[in-house]
Amino acid sequence: MRKSLLLIFAVAASLLLCLGTPASHAGPKLLRLGADQWPPYEFFVNGKLFGISADVTRSVLRNMGKDISKVEKVPWKRGLQLLEWGDLDVLTSGVRTHDREKMFIYPDEPILTTSWRIFTRSDSRIREDIDLKGARVGVVLGYQYPEGYLDNLRRRARVQQVSSDETNIRKLANQRLDAIIADNDNALWILKRLRLQEDIHPVGEAIGTRHVYPLFSRETVSVEFVEEFSRELKRFKQTDAYADILKRYSH
Repeated sequence: MRKSLLLIFAVAASLLLCLGTPASHAGPKLLRLGADQWPPYEFFVNGKLFGISADVTRSVLRNMGKDISKVEKVPWKRGLQLLEWGDLDVLTSGVRTHDREKMFIYPDEPILTTSWRIFTRSDSRIREDIDLKGARVGVVLGYQYPEGYLDNLRRRARVQQVSSDETNIRKLANQRLDAIIADNDNALWILKRLRLQEDIHPVGEAIGTRHVYPLFSRETVSVEFVEEFSRELKRFKQTDAYADILKRYSH
């Protein structure tokens, strides 16, 4: 009798272990998704989520047989906290850094590549990076600019930091700044919304590029799941559906 009980216990324990392991590797069936206001990559209109990163992430998850149980609008820093704690499973878009790699899981394949550009007024003397010497240049606090660029810029220009690109654009339009450093697509989107695209435009060559990725929680999602996501994302980027998403949000 004692041997029978021990056998039953061992079988039950093995079943529980087997049931738990695939779920961990496969990732949750229903994912909780977080996003902020960062057009054209992610933004909310009347409570609904739109944007390149948002649409691509959801499409890839759908192709993997996964569904979204919740979409939460969260400020960027709050979203990182929720992701770290396991209260969210994925944030739709962010830049890869060494510090974040310790806390979150990134796919190898990015959703897209964007560029950093100098923006200035149409009547400005500034036409390229070298012209920024002595100028009032706006940047956003906490952004990951090309490595070493911000330090170099501070040595030759009067750098001002604010909390958002829109604030910088408004200051530039009101002649409180001479130029700003901004993500090209995000800045063009804001300029169109503010009807300033004829007054402010990018100049010179791109000063750098950056890849945009979704970020996954280490608390709720396995490395194997993100590797599968990366493979599916790479495949999806070769489809007409991906091209249609890019076209939908082009400026």
